[in-house]
Amino acid sequence: MSALTPSAAGHAPLRLAIVLLPSCNAQATTAFLDPLRAANYLAGRPLFVWDFLSLDSEPVMASNGMTFAATTALSAARRDATLVVVSASWTPEVHGSPTLRRWLKACDRRGATLVALDTGAIVLAAAGLLDGHAATVHYEHLAAFREQFPAVRVSEALYVLDRERWSCAGGAAAAD
Repeated sequence: MSALTPSAAGHAPLRLAIVLLPSCNAQATTAFLDPLRAANYLAGRPLFVWDFLSLDSEPVMASNGMTFAATTALSAARRDATLVVVSASWTPEVHGSPTLRRWLKACDRRGATLVALDTGAIVLAAAGLLDGHAATVHYEHLAAFREQFPAVRVSEALYVLDRERWSCAGGAAAAD
């Protein structure tokens, strides 16, 4: 069983940390999570559990005006997530704070798989965490992403899985 295989009976569920950045893409976030919710329901037990993290523990407004309640602040987040998901959309470049970059790098050192939804790949690339990896980003940002991060093998695919780095172009692509 790999680290990303849902837990067998009697084992702990796979833990996700979902970092919600201001103006994140609500559709991508919920499309990514809904199959995991369904798997929990069909299994009759939690195979997957997740925490919604914000930079300051305050609610996060998505780009469509929906508000996500944060479970905790990034600084107080549990340290055992197997998947760390960065959900971004508009202006991801303004959310790459040193605190967020350090936290993402620490998650990487612990062996977490890093997942980027919509423009989350820009946040990961700015932290140097996509160098030498293939990744995709929302189509509106592809050209700039390619130019700004030459060490990333930029793909126009809807989603890319490259070792411990996963990315999707946003919206419904997150369900794929």
